[in-house]
Amino acid sequence: MVKILLACLLVIPVGLQAQSSNSNSSSIVAPDSSAGGSPSAQQPQATSGGFFSRGVFTPSMHDAPVGSFTASYVYQYAPDLAGANRSLMGWSATPEVNFTKYLGLQAEFTSLYMRSVYPGQDRLMMAAGPRFNFAPHSRFSPFAFAEGGEIRATRKLSDVSDWNPVATGGIGLNYKISRGISFQLIPGEYVGQLQDDNSWNHSFMSKAGITFNFYK
Repeated sequence: MVKILLACLLVIPVGLQAQSSNSNSSSIVAPDSSAGGSPSAQQPQATSGGFFSRGVFTPSMHDAPVGSFTASYVYQYAPDLAGANRSLMGWSATPEVNFTKYLGLQAEFTSLYMRSVYPGQDRLMMAAGPRFNFAPHSRFSPFAFAEGGEIRATRKLSDVSDWNPVATGGIGLNYKISRGISFQLIPGEYVGQLQDDNSWNHSFMSKAGITFNFYK
């Protein structure tokens, strides 16, 4: 009986020492695992960058651009122009800069060709004015604009150009395909042109194109 008690007294301290050593080793390993962490925990979070750092096709974050450039196809219907109702087609380039989220300035350069007269006539409109953005953080962003400028009309068989004042105004919608690219539709743009006889010709434009958005 005494031998059994002595054996128990020897076994119990050894077991306690082994248990304490195991707990110490686990406590040492735990900080290492927490310090190492999983790759997902240590992965740096994506920071918001500009147009070139994030890329053109990065998903939209619904923030407001500081500027844009739009290339569009243009159709113009001009009643009672050069003695008849005319249809003109061409292209437009529109750079734009935003002073605030809701107010910007745009410049429009529109080139049109009129085939329904002989000889054919080229028209170049250059105008600029304020632009008002109503929902700059939304994927669907409506806007309105007003411009003033000049139209140059040039006939194909001569180098004579005729310059006339022009005033425009319209509404449009931008749909963000990605952070850097939007689809732009201008269903109606009024164009008032002062003609040589001091009368005004009233016409209407429609545009559809692609907008490249720029961010800080």
